[in-house]
Amino acid sequence: MVLSTNFKTLLEVAGQGSFVGASQALGISAAAVSKQIKKLEEQLGFLLFQRTTRTVVLTDAGKQLVDCLTRNQNETQHLLAQLSDTQGQPSGRLRINAPMGFGEKFLVSPLTEYAKIYPRVVLDIEFNDNKIHPIEDGFDVIVRIGKLIDSDLIARKLADFSIYLCASPAFLEKFGEINTPEKLSRLPAVIYSYALQQVNYMTPDDKNGTVNLKPAIFANSIGMMLNATLEGIGFARLPAFACNQDIKDGNLVRLLPDYIIAPGVGLYAIYPNREYLPLKVRTFVDLISSHFSKYPMVE
Repeated sequence: MVLSTNFKTLLEVAGQGSFVGASQALGISAAAVSKQIKKLEEQLGFLLFQRTTRTVVLTDAGKQLVDCLTRNQNETQHLLAQLSDTQGQPSGRLRINAPMGFGEKFLVSPLTEYAKIYPRVVLDIEFNDNKIHPIEDGFDVIVRIGKLIDSDLIARKLADFSIYLCASPAFLEKFGEINTPEKLSRLPAVIYSYALQQVNYMTPDDKNGTVNLKPAIFANSIGMMLNATLEGIGFARLPAFACNQDIKDGNLVRLLPDYIIAPGVGLYAIYPNREYLPLKVRTFVDLISSHFSKYPMVE
């Protein structure tokens, strides 16, 4: 099989790891390389590369195609037909990343449901609270509390939920009643590592205010924050889903319940590209969106 110009360009981009490197090797402009890859993607009906301003990474389908072209060009036509066929039914490996505490408590059920509905998809699930970039870290979709600031990514909101200020009964026994936001600035706080050291709020008479926090501990895990709050290390600003049950059980006390702690936070599914979005990603995002729409988190 004689490779077309566009397939040769595909191999060169994959080998060089960039459009610029491929353009230099092929002796054409980077714009021409991009145009050829775009045309090839349109002909095939699936995305070959995920692009960001920093990197170009092969998709799963792109990796299979490049591997086939490299190993044995006689297999290419069969693989192209196979890849095109799978666009009609979700299949392949689906790598998902989500926060540890949220994932273990709220994603286990919809993930299991998805696996039952789409048995041809192999779920590869990772729960942690690290900063993740779906393209650079090799994930198809990440679920995050709060939207990532990156123009290269698509963020679809799944749900909204409120933020509460909480403390343990032992903490309040030690430091006394908290009836004004100003008192918070003098007390030890459990703070999320990637958040500002302040609380923005709205009073019962609709006045806005801000109070700076005095850190006792930083943590990038909601589970760690919750445990530290339960142990009385400090008060914390926690999403409602994480502390509701402990408030009901009396293990935590909600502080300043008549105040609105702003801003509320959204739950997002974040993925690289809307164009030629793999069916396995689209069906997963649709399923968890439907799941969370039945259980609104804002009270």
